[in-house]
Amino acid sequence: MALTIDELEGAIQRGVTWLKTRQLECGGWGACDSSQTGLTGLVIVALREAGLSSDDVSIRQAVKFIIERQRKDGFLQWTSPTEPGSFYGTARALLGFLVGSDDETLKYYEKSVASAVHALAMGEMPCGGWEANPGGGLSEWASAEVLYSMFYAGRKYVDEIFRSPMHYYVRMRRWFEKRQSLNGSWDNNCLDCTARVALFLSLYGYRGIEVQNAVSFLLAHFKDDKIGESPWATGWGVLGLLAAAGLKNPIVREAVEKSVLTLLEAQLSDGGWPVFYDSNLAYESVTAVVVWALSLYRNLRHGLFSVLG
Repeated sequence: MALTIDELEGAIQRGVTWLKTRQLECGGWGACDSSQTGLTGLVIVALREAGLSSDDVSIRQAVKFIIERQRKDGFLQWTSPTEPGSFYGTARALLGFLVGSDDETLKYYEKSVASAVHALAMGEMPCGGWEANPGGGLSEWASAEVLYSMFYAGRKYVDEIFRSPMHYYVRMRRWFEKRQSLNGSWDNNCLDCTARVALFLSLYGYRGIEVQNAVSFLLAHFKDDKIGESPWATGWGVLGLLAAAGLKNPIVREAVEKSVLTLLEAQLSDGGWPVFYDSNLAYESVTAVVVWALSLYRNLRHGLFSVLG
């Protein structure tokens, strides 16, 4: 079945509506405390990719929610004042804040952004890379998300304090090369993890042999008209393939387009997406990833750039 633009746009807008109706009065998603700022950042990226502007009320409220929960040490996501902050949560929250803010807001909160970048940079392990959460063990996907959020902060500001992450480029490229499995995966053959690393390395500006090996790994898991066994994995898989390879490669294009069709068929009647294909309960995180993936696919088909560049 051929996919029409109207069908794709309709699915995206239903997903956007579902996400907006799940936004809490505090401006965040999931919970109003500081443990869900990363989820809120992820939703902001999805909504911005879908076409919402930084002036949209939902975006403005979400941006305010994130920055108001920043801890004195710079972390944006944390569960206790006495416990270490979350690296991946802070990275997602920071990226969402940067993507969702207008120029005036970015200028006003420059020191807050610098503090978040510093908190992330200081969390790099001696062996290279980051843990998703302190004590949780080295994580390649979290490392890619942290690296990109710092890099994106550097793109948003001209002050040298934000340019420091640029020196990670060559060293981290070699680190990801050493950490990659022979089959092209990262994080112990984790499909969505590998897709996330490929996505953020590509957005970072690197599409070398490691990323191409990851593309091959993702394509090897294209079965039954989808990448992965859940909307979560399929959404990340589509994002990874689009960022790393685009739509010019016919093999990649087929995998992406069939996966998109499968995602559209999996959309629930309320507009959200479930964790599993046989489930009927939608989740904010899954819906955000799928809306992001569908929106990026739509934008690339129209020859448009991603909101992330």
